[in-house]
Amino acid sequence: MLARVLAATAVGVATAAIATGPASSQVINRDLYQDTETFSFTACDGVDVQDVDTIHGQFKIRLHGSESKAYVFDNYEVDSVYTNLQTQRSWTTTSNFVHLDVSIELVSGTVYRYTWQDAGTFKIFDDTGKLDRHSNGLIRESALVDTKGNLDLDDDEYLTQLSFGVRGHYPDGDFCEDLEAFTTG
Repeated sequence: MLARVLAATAVGVATAAIATGPASSQVINRDLYQDTETFSFTACDGVDVQDVDTIHGQFKIRLHGSESKAYVFDNYEVDSVYTNLQTQRSWTTTSNFVHLDVSIELVSGTVYRYTWQDAGTFKIFDDTGKLDRHSNGLIRESALVDTKGNLDLDDDEYLTQLSFGVRGHYPDGDFCEDLEAFTTG
């Protein structure tokens, strides 16, 4: 399930956001967002699954001083409903996270070392709506990112992960085991 948390985090990061900094920082973009996406896929030895994600949050993008580094802040929630299309039974997950760019350091040319953190909760509810388990804590990552020399976050290229750490309560979970337990029993 940690992979699901990271996927939700990626959705939030791709949507955009901001960070903290000195009083000279300037907000260049701020918005509330909301979207619903539906995916179908085959998993777990041939089970057809539909995933409906409802995403909402708020973000800011901030510059620090006169530099061209865009810091992101994103406070978002992703509610996902997974339906076994053979049995029409479902279970849900809820992710609620705050993404924060902590530091951005020039490495060379247009390549920067980004350090960010995502703090929050991830909950799994069984097919009756009862809380099955939850995760909460802090995920902190550093990576090299090529910004292409502009502030357009959509064309940034993630080059390589430099560090990754997890602190908090993250119990083991398995998508295929959840699919069987919540939708075929």
